[in-house]
Amino acid sequence: MKKIFYFLNLFLVILLIISALVSGAVSTTAVTIGDNIFLMFAGGSQVTFQLRNFLAYFFTYMIFVYLIQMQLQKKLNNTGYYQLIRYKSTNRWLLRWIKEVTTSNILYLLLLFVSSIGVAFFFTRNLDFSFTLNETLTFYHITYHFFINGFLQLSVYVLFVFILSWWSKEVFHSLIGIIIVLLFMFPNMNPSLYIPSGLNSMFYILEGYSMYRITAILIGWNIISIWVITYLLKKDLKL
Repeated sequence: MKKIFYFLNLFLVILLIISALVSGAVSTTAVTIGDNIFLMFAGGSQVTFQLRNFLAYFFTYMIFVYLIQMQLQKKLNNTGYYQLIRYKSTNRWLLRWIKEVTTSNILYLLLLFVSSIGVAFFFTRNLDFSFTLNETLTFYHITYHFFINGFLQLSVYVLFVFILSWWSKEVFHSLIGIIIVLLFMFPNMNPSLYIPSGLNSMFYILEGYSMYRITAILIGWNIISIWVITYLLKKDLKL
């Protein structure tokens, strides 16, 4: 019975991902696979905002955050605190958890990318990976922003969820917190991009924002988040 529920949940997750990618790709302006991949992960920016793209971003990435949130909550409620005491080192326990999340993060991005190519091929019926929506951007810009900044952005979301989960012990509070953060994706809510909300949206590189500056901002937030988590663990457990 557990296996049936597992595969059913896996099927529903894949179905949601494909649906989100399709909703983002539906456009008459996209003529290549590169164009379609861009639109699937367009998200929103401080200048450009479309509800369809925002919802596609929300479901595409929040599925992963939700799954990690549920796994983390189960770990903390059942054995997490005892594991921390057994390790006698918050840093060792945290490093192990970060390694697990990092692996999941990379695999999820690879799943998204492969799925997006499949959906894009369905719409274009070609294997052209060039980008025609802007003369200055190339497929390199799209892949860099998707994988590097996508990885860092998802890491920030997950670390933020950890902080909220440790603080409140309620799944609902963590989800509300993430939704509040995502509100900064709306136009003029985050003009300097200092809030790590949707910075992996493709619209940013289309509008001339430096993807390397976004990388630096997200690295900074990851470092701050890990420091906060380390402080909370040591403070509450007194290890």
